[in-house]
Amino acid sequence: MNRMYLVLGDWSNDGHEKSSRVLLMSDHTVDKIQDAYLDSCKLTGMSFHGQNAICSEYENNILDRQTLDLLKKYNYPDIELDSVPISEEMFVDIWIWFVKLTMDPTSVLEVVPNCDVPVINGYWNERLNKTFGYGIF
Repeated sequence: MNRMYLVLGDWSNDGHEKSSRVLLMSDHTVDKIQDAYLDSCKLTGMSFHGQNAICSEYENNILDRQTLDLLKKYNYPDIELDSVPISEEMFVDIWIWFVKLTMDPTSVLEVVPNCDVPVINGYWNERLNKTFGYGIF
């Protein structure tokens, strides 16, 4: 199984500077997941990037009627999202479902549950709360 991060928000820190990473597990490579995402964009006419994309504008976490209709058309299982703010968890669920539209139905792509990936240093680690490589940035 492959592990990879789905990065949400302003990962480049050139806007509102808020972002998070969601650890995913898949039986496919990152390249295959990227291809499936782009294939699903072509299939549906929807996307999660660029203008007029799902939750792509600052503080715009409501799905519009057109998006809801497209989700329903492609059989998204929980379509009662009308005028409900989309949480990070809901967004990730929709994104995974979307990517899997163009993958083999037996493909695995899921959030790694309760996975605490440890850090070696920093982040107030009680054993080694030290900064490495500060000068390279």
